[in-house]
Amino acid sequence: MKLLLCTGHAWAATTPMYYTLGYYNKYCHTGHRKENGYLWQLYLEHIRDIKQVISQYRIIRKGLETHKGNHQLKLSPMPDDFSILDFYDRPFRIEKYIEYYKRVWDNVKNEYKAVADFSTHNAGLSEEYLYKIKPKLLEHFDIQVIMVFRDPVRRHWSENGGVHGNYAENYQKYCNVFGKKNVHYVIMEDFWSGETSELSEFLDYDIQQISENVYWPLDNTVKPEHLSDQWAGEKHLPLDMISLIREQLNPLYLQYEQIIGKIPERWLV
Repeated sequence: MKLLLCTGHAWAATTPMYYTLGYYNKYCHTGHRKENGYLWQLYLEHIRDIKQVISQYRIIRKGLETHKGNHQLKLSPMPDDFSILDFYDRPFRIEKYIEYYKRVWDNVKNEYKAVADFSTHNAGLSEEYLYKIKPKLLEHFDIQVIMVFRDPVRRHWSENGGVHGNYAENYQKYCNVFGKKNVHYVIMEDFWSGETSELSEFLDYDIQQISENVYWPLDNTVKPEHLSDQWAGEKHLPLDMISLIREQLNPLYLQYEQIIGKIPERWLV
């Protein structure tokens, strides 16, 4: 059974990737929703960040209880007797995470090729913790990892100044744990310009159709309801801010060039 981990990054079009692979191509199914944050909750408990444990649990649990997803494109539904609230409940255990996706697989194996976890918080899991849970995961799953990288300047702006964009560092971390052949990064601007063959080859699955993406092309004015997470809080990026943000993020660009090899052409500003 294959488990696809789409580990991010946030504000880099993981939702369009989710719809591309889950809805339009029926490659993978994430269960009840795109993100469940289960591994992140496990990790917070592992590092004994009690304040974050309580805060994240309340936020995510409340979201699961109230989340309706009326404007989302629906994957195949889970059965009525299979509740995500039973899964996302304390105590958190890696065995419970595994059992959840095994049960998802039992319900979708005749339609999809894999189960998937699109929780972008997983980009923040430490290498030490990934090594800790790896043996348990590999007992049950063939693990593949994909990451979506967007122009750091524009991703930074969408996140309102956050720095959750350590692409190269996160890529190296997952390569160290699961092996480089099992980890693939997608340059958002290239993929949504039609360059889908590399991901198709990595997944051994022909991607026939790609989802709309509010972030690309740059002059895109379409605002689909199911992609409201991309445009609801987005503000116009003034041209005079681009060089200032680029200078601020220069260490991330240098790290990227050192680990990955070169800066994508569509990122050059």
